[in-house]
Amino acid sequence: MEELHPQPLQKLLADTPGLAACPEAEHINMLGFKLAGILARCNIKEVIVATVDGSMHCIQLHFMVEELEKIFRGRFERRHLILVRGDFREVSKESIKIARFLSKVEKLRRGSATPGCTS
Repeated sequence: MEELHPQPLQKLLADTPGLAACPEAEHINMLGFKLAGILARCNIKEVIVATVDGSMHCIQLHFMVEELEKIFRGRFERRHLILVRGDFREVSKESIKIARFLSKVEKLRRGSATPGCTS
């Protein structure tokens, strides 16, 4: 993202420290373990995941942070941002959860039952 979309990223990082990660280059388990170590040792109040929209690799970062929130039981806030046409858009935690479960995505696509329900 730094090379292809530097302006929106620079704007986001103007007053927020950041870490870069690429699940295409490093396994998501390794990234999650490293972030868990940082969260365990530092007083991090918020984690912002900023990725390009539509990347099958980057979406794992959103899932990973939600999983870490379960482990740390609410010790940090999360925000999910996706880059669309040069601008970051916020995505709800609920949308991240739905995106993880293809059965829920399918229900939404078909316009059927509430996506939070399983069956």
